[in-house]
Amino acid sequence: MTLNVGVFGSDGSGRTTFTGLLYMAQVDFSNRTGQKSGFRFFAEPVQIKAMQGIYNQLRSREWPFLPAGVLKISCSYVYSSGGFLSKLFNRAEGNTVVIDIYMVDICHLVGFMEKPIYKKAADNDVFVFLLDASDLPDGPVPADGAFCSFLSRIVEAKRDNSGDNSLDVVFVLTKFDMIDKGVFTDMAISPIHPLISECDKRSEYGEKFMARMCPKTLAFLRDNARAKSLFRSAVYFFSCVNASFDEEGNVVPRMKRVKGSANFELDYTYEEYEGLIKNLAELASGRIS
Repeated sequence: MTLNVGVFGSDGSGRTTFTGLLYMAQVDFSNRTGQKSGFRFFAEPVQIKAMQGIYNQLRSREWPFLPAGVLKISCSYVYSSGGFLSKLFNRAEGNTVVIDIYMVDICHLVGFMEKPIYKKAADNDVFVFLLDASDLPDGPVPADGAFCSFLSRIVEAKRDNSGDNSLDVVFVLTKFDMIDKGVFTDMAISPIHPLISECDKRSEYGEKFMARMCPKTLAFLRDNARAKSLFRSAVYFFSCVNASFDEEGNVVPRMKRVKGSANFELDYTYEEYEGLIKNLAELASGRIS
């Protein structure tokens, strides 16, 4: 089975950093699991070059950027037969996850859906939305209306199609380490998000942020889930690159020593990205209903 995934966000939501961490996570995941997982990463040379460029910037303790004019970055995850991921989800054959990360602001994308490069944006099985959690406003963020408009267009496009058209939504709250501690007190929640294994608690936790940042989108998805219309209940992940100060006092990505080694690695939320990789494998397996 091929699972098509679209990644979207507004300016400042961390799309470039997310792209680098997604690439870094698949490298780390492959190194930790080896051949036994059956997991493989593929991308065209120009896409690999772009992703490796971001990856190298992060490893050099630089906040990443992309050259002007890059509208989309694409890659694929292949979960081949015989690996433990395939066995975990009881699939004899392999599955492919095709990921398109759109670098245009979601607030602008909605108005350009007819352009050839963006037509595929609405034709996905999974929609991943990035939200900058570092600067929580008192009211909804501008992306709230854009997310709703985008999802509404998908519902309209799928309305007349027959068969099982259930789609999945994933929210990634980025820059999670930069949330002011007073925000957690104000929201009456812990600054430590629930573990990936605690699915219900993570949903409740994520929805508290959505209620503050994207209430229209949250209401839209809840109504759809209750009506069993199109979108299933959203899944949440929490992303951050921990930071430190360099010699000149600039805030830069932090490196940490690899356990039992003299080497250093980027200090980021690897477990969240590993969880995302496994979540996509599970969605591709067709086990979620």
